[in-house]
Amino acid sequence: MPKDDRVRLANNFIGDSSSTLSPIYDQLYANIPIPMMRFSDQQFPKGTLLFPSREAIQGYLLTYAQEVMSLIKFGVQVTQLEPLCEGTRTTWALEAKSAHDNQTIRDTYDAVVVATGHYSVPFFPDVENIKEFMEAYPSVISHSRDYRSPTSFKDKKTIVVGNGASGTDIALQINRVSHRKTMISVRSPTPQPRLAYMACEEVPEIERFFVDQRGIQFKDGTIETEIDAVIFCTGFLYDYPFLRDLNKKLITTGGGVHGLYKHIFCIDHPTLVFPALNLKTAPWPLSEAQAAVFSAVWSNNIQLPSKNTMLEWAKKLDEDEGEHLHIFRTSSSDGLYINNLYDWVMRSYHKGKEPPFWNDVSFWQKHIFPQAKLKFEKDGYKATSLEELGFHYEEDWKTRV
Repeated sequence: MPKDDRVRLANNFIGDSSSTLSPIYDQLYANIPIPMMRFSDQQFPKGTLLFPSREAIQGYLLTYAQEVMSLIKFGVQVTQLEPLCEGTRTTWALEAKSAHDNQTIRDTYDAVVVATGHYSVPFFPDVENIKEFMEAYPSVISHSRDYRSPTSFKDKKTIVVGNGASGTDIALQINRVSHRKTMISVRSPTPQPRLAYMACEEVPEIERFFVDQRGIQFKDGTIETEIDAVIFCTGFLYDYPFLRDLNKKLITTGGGVHGLYKHIFCIDHPTLVFPALNLKTAPWPLSEAQAAVFSAVWSNNIQLPSKNTMLEWAKKLDEDEGEHLHIFRTSSSDGLYINNLYDWVMRSYHKGKEPPFWNDVSFWQKHIFPQAKLKFEKDGYKATSLEELGFHYEEDWKTRV
C-alpha cells in the first residue's frame, strides 16, 4: 500500500452536462424512484422529487462523498494498471496522468476497485452503409451520450433508435418541440401506455442507410428520405483500455466483462473487482451490496469459493447470457441477487456495515416503478412520493400481477 495507507480514488467527476464525455442531458430525471435508488445510510432531502432531477442526484452524491472527499484525486486519468504476480500474491502497478500539470503518477496497491462506470463508449449497431452515411453526413448520426436538449431538433426530421429509458425519454422531449412527428425505431414494441403518451411514430428497425437523398430503409421495406437526425439510444460498451493485455481477456465484443465471479471478482486476480456492471437495476444499492462483499473478502471475514467453482459460475453465465452478461432479465432478479450477497456477507466472522436487503416492499416498488414514472411525467414532474401518485403497497400485490 502507499505510505499513508489510505484508499485512493482516481476519477474525473463530471458535473457539467455540456461535457462531451457525460451522458447526462439537461432535462434528465431518474427512471427509478428515490426509495429504491438511495444508499441505505443516507436519505434524500425532504421534498426531493420522487424521480429526482440530475441536479438533485448530483447534490446527493456530493453530500454522500463528503467523508471521503479528501481521499479523491480529481483531474487524474489512469493510463495503465497491471498485475505484479509473486507466487500466490498479486499487487497492482498503477500509472496515471495529472490533467493539471501532465505529470505521471506511479504507485503500487494491494487491491483495486474499478468503479469507472460503463457509459462512456457508445454502441452503434452494424447497420448496412452506416459508415458511408456517417462519412457523407457527419452531423446527422449521433448517440444518446451526446444529446443535451431538444431545442436543436425542433425543425428536424428525427429518428430515435431504441426504446429503452433514454430512447423513450429523448424521443418524448424532441417530439414535444418538433414541428414534425418524431419517429422511434424499435426491435420490440414500446408498451402502449408509454407510446401513447410520447405520441411518436413507432417504426421498425433500420435495415440500411442510403447516402442518396439521406435515406433510410426499415426492415418492413418502407423508406424515409431527407433525414435530418438519427439518435442511437442503443447503449454502451464495456471497455477498460488502461488494463492493456488484461482488457483483451476480459472484454471481447464489449457486451460484458468475462471471467468474473458474481459479476464482481476477476477470477484470475480476485484483488481486482468491478462493481455496478449490471443493467436494469438500482445501481447504488447494488454497488453498496457488492462493496460489502469484496470488503469482507479482502478483510478475510468471508472466503471466496475455489477457483474451479468460480470458473463454473462464469461459464454458466456465458452460456446463459451470451455476450450480454450483466442484464437482470426480470423485475425481481436484482433484488434476489442483492439478497444473495446480503446472506453471504452476514456469514462474516466479524460483522462490518450491514449491506442492503430487499423486503417485499422493495420488490413491489421495482415492479410498479415503470407505471409510476409514466404517471409522474403525466402529472407534471412534481410528485414526491408513490402515494401522491396513487400507488400503495398491499401485502397481496403478487396475486394481482
